[in-house]
Amino acid sequence: MCNVKCEMCNVYKIIWLLGSCSLFLILSSSFLVPSNLYAAGTVANTVIQNGGDNGTANTADVAGDTLVQWVIGTSTSYATCSQISLTVSTGYAIANLPTPNDQTLSPGSTAYYAYTVYNIGNATDTFTLSASTFAGQGWTVKIYKDDNKDGIHQDTETTEVTNTGALANDTTYYFFVAVLIPSSALDGTSTYVRLTVKDQNGSGTEDNWPQDGNDTRTDETTTICSAVTLQMVKGSNVSTARPFTDIVIYTSTITAIGSITANNVIYKDKLPAQCEYVNNSIVKCIWATGGNRVSVNDSEAWDSENQLITVNLGDLQANTSAYVEFKVKVK
Repeated sequence: MCNVKCEMCNVYKIIWLLGSCSLFLILSSSFLVPSNLYAAGTVANTVIQNGGDNGTANTADVAGDTLVQWVIGTSTSYATCSQISLTVSTGYAIANLPTPNDQTLSPGSTAYYAYTVYNIGNATDTFTLSASTFAGQGWTVKIYKDDNKDGIHQDTETTEVTNTGALANDTTYYFFVAVLIPSSALDGTSTYVRLTVKDQNGSGTEDNWPQDGNDTRTDETTTICSAVTLQMVKGSNVSTARPFTDIVIYTSTITAIGSITANNVIYKDKLPAQCEYVNNSIVKCIWATGGNRVSVNDSEAWDSENQLITVNLGDLQANTSAYVEFKVKVK
């Protein structure tokens, strides 16, 4: 009881919210927190004492001191009230998840999406992690722990996880969602993956603190396969030829079909036993670089011992073509 009637003692409770650097006045038992507050708040089950005169007499010098003073004539009087206790209840919440960019990779690659779970509840909690495809190709999806906590996947980071383990309030857990693109995946195919994170040991029950919608968080990504295949068509200038006399010109056209560049393209052609190569007749042309015919030296392209032509075409851009031409005689 207050020594002097103090209506305010029964109406207001004052709570310091750690990490917010603000003092919030709480009317009755309501708990008002700004929607953009990303701090865990006072730890659950903390007991806050308010009231009484706990330090130097008649001086509000200790946190929680509550005094009233008044003057009669030349005399100053003081009164205080009994302490009241306030126990901080438990609030559960997950900060907004990162939103990594979608990825486009080649067949046989793995897309790694870096994520974090930040516990903005005010108690230690375990958060469940799950990820699966919800549209597209249904490629394999896994979740790996980010041991280095840097958002960059290393080959040694292979620990699969389904939850964060006990995560203290105001701390962060780091992990990757990995999407495995099959080596047989076709150009332009894709898969859509949804990550779901739930608090309260995986229940994700909405407790409306400090706002609605933060006990279960989701994020979606799209992984696209970008591939290229080479198609080749071979032709000749004649369909019949006389031995030792007629020149036959062989032309092979190579086309890159897909959405990425084919790197280090090499053309090889082993001549039939009945054919004799005409020296210095190899020509190559890459249309994407202007379509100029370029003679290729026999020293780099012709292996007489093995009767083998080898032409380095370099990188062939998507949906462009190149051709290789050479001459032979029938023996």
